Amino acid sequence: MDKITLEDLREYRAIQESIRAIEAEIESLYYPIGSPSLISDGAGRSSVRPVSDPTAEAFRRIEADRARLEVKRAELETLKVRVDEWLNQLEDNHIAAILRWHFILGKSWRETCVEVYGYADPDICRKAVRKFFE
Repeated sequence: MDKITLEDLREYRAIQESIRAIEAEIESLYYPIGSPSLISDGAGRSSVRPVSDPTAEAFRRIEADRARLEVKRAELETLKVRVDEWLNQLEDNHIAAILRWHFILGKSWRETCVEVYGYADPDICRKAVRKFFE
């Protein structure tokens, strides 16, 4: 298993949010399909005369965008899984708990200390993490 750095852990929350954003963007691709524009023939009558098949063009664009976003999401998922697997293999339960509360769940150092040790002294958690990574 690859060594995980503090920077990898700091990026974990951003990776989670990026994955959520990409999923929302993929979902939104299927809603903005518009109708072809109306073309006037000059006599006050309007008719629909698409230059090409707008549905097929929209579908091709959507599928290309979706494929690009799926590739990016897969890359981010790989990074996320790498961190998750590393955390699951840690033998030091205190450090694992600190890392999960702070980096994975996004708690402040003070909140993390309360969760792990039962009192709010954020320096204890910061020092423990710093010592672990040295």
